[in-house]
Amino acid sequence: MPVLVMRGSRDPIAGLRWCRRLRDLAPAAELILVPGHHHAVQHSAPRTVASALRAFVRT
Repeated sequence: MPVLVMRGSRDPIAGLRWCRRLRDLAPAAELILVPGHHHAVQHSAPRTVASALRAFVRT
């Protein structure tokens, strides 16, 4: 099953190393960083998140 891991580049909760580990543990995974955003990026950058989700689902 494809997995999408998404985080804001300034997220103090879901660290980059942890997100990369999640990505690397899944056979088909992608990590997307949303520049300049913190945790709960779906609230601070909803259009960016929606666009990334649409692109991910299309592949």
